[in-house]
Amino acid sequence: MVDRAGPALYDRLTECDRSPALAAWIASRFAEERAVGLQTRDLGGGFLSARPPAQRAARVPGPRWDRTGGAGRGSLGGMWTLLAALLGALGVMLGAFGAHALKARLEPAQLDVWSTAVEYHLIHAVALLAVALFGTATDRAVSWPAAGFTAGILLFSGSLYGLALGGPRWLGPVTPLGGLCFIAGWLAVLTLARDSW
Repeated sequence: MVDRAGPALYDRLTECDRSPALAAWIASRFAEERAVGLQTRDLGGGFLSARPPAQRAARVPGPRWDRTGGAGRGSLGGMWTLLAALLGALGVMLGAFGAHALKARLEPAQLDVWSTAVEYHLIHAVALLAVALFGTATDRAVSWPAAGFTAGILLFSGSLYGLALGGPRWLGPVTPLGGLCFIAGWLAVLTLARDSW
């Protein structure tokens, strides 16, 4: 049974001088099996539950933090979610700043540029959050679309913020590069969807 096998296996792995992280992961797997009331095989035959072969094959072997870009501990999933939250909060603050503090100081054309920057900033912060949550839920790597959206916000919206405030003219050519990053991010999302078909 799981109740006997879990602690015994954990003790065996630590006695064999294996990685404590791996031992903790295996013990957590037994706790998970115990929580759902499944039987496990004998220690000699492995620690996977006695599920049908198709379900056993669907489980991802190994600790989740070995995968890059997904949701596990130490991976990039949490980082992208945090970054999306920060960029979303920054977008709201910049929108409020433009609507209140800059309204009397900027020309209408400059305010339009600022509004466009805020609009694309917020849309892609939400898109980044959606991609990050998708990576967390599916444990799939989402670094390419997340990086595209992040770079697009920095280059596209960032350059427009600078231009609206009267920044140097060299910011003008940076804006299309940010647009290309947005496009690359959306195309990377398309590849995620294609892999799910």
